[in-house]
Amino acid sequence: MTRDFVVVDCEQGTPAWFAERGALLTSTDAAAMLSTRGRGSAEPVGKTALRLRLALEAVRGVPIDDDPFESNYMRRGKEREADGIGLYEALTGELVQRVGFIRHATLPIGCSPDGIVGDFEGGVEMKAPKFTTHWDYLCAQRLPPEYAPQVTHALFVTGLPWWDFCSYCPEFEGNARLFRTRVYRDTVDLDAYALAFQLFWREVETVKAALGAAIHGTPPEVVHA
Repeated sequence: MTRDFVVVDCEQGTPAWFAERGALLTSTDAAAMLSTRGRGSAEPVGKTALRLRLALEAVRGVPIDDDPFESNYMRRGKEREADGIGLYEALTGELVQRVGFIRHATLPIGCSPDGIVGDFEGGVEMKAPKFTTHWDYLCAQRLPPEYAPQVTHALFVTGLPWWDFCSYCPEFEGNARLFRTRVYRDTVDLDAYALAFQLFWREVETVKAALGAAIHGTPPEVVHA
């Protein structure tokens, strides 16, 4: 398989990792990019903010720290991620390598996988949610819709043939501790995703041009009442 991406050796969550992600559309941005306005309503705030943030990061050359909120469950989920990967390896017999960041070779996109299986045979997205959420995943036995954009983005960036979405919860026993569902590349409409990205990025470029004009142009005349 031809790899149209570059693997960046950095630890996730570090300043180097944040710097690599600057001005690039990442997996966590995918849902906001794909969001649409309802009939007669304004554009979702998240999409507007994403467009401006990417444009600002491109113009400034540094990432913006928007101080995202992290709940106790989110913090605990990150702490449990390594145990989840270990259980995944034990149950599947696969070896998972950790990578910092994957940047597409030509497009302004990237992703931070929780794991890469073998020699880039596939990818892993590992969540460690509340026990009630984990139970919902076990009962549904499918990719949770709220994570479909994230998985689609990872497949789009890497070109890998499949991505495993997993949920790990040690409050359960035995194999029930891990929910796993595999999303194959040919089951996802990547052409539609590519088009959505192209249209969105044109809008980002428009905002970048407007920012450049505001920065380097003549300040507007102030009219005093």
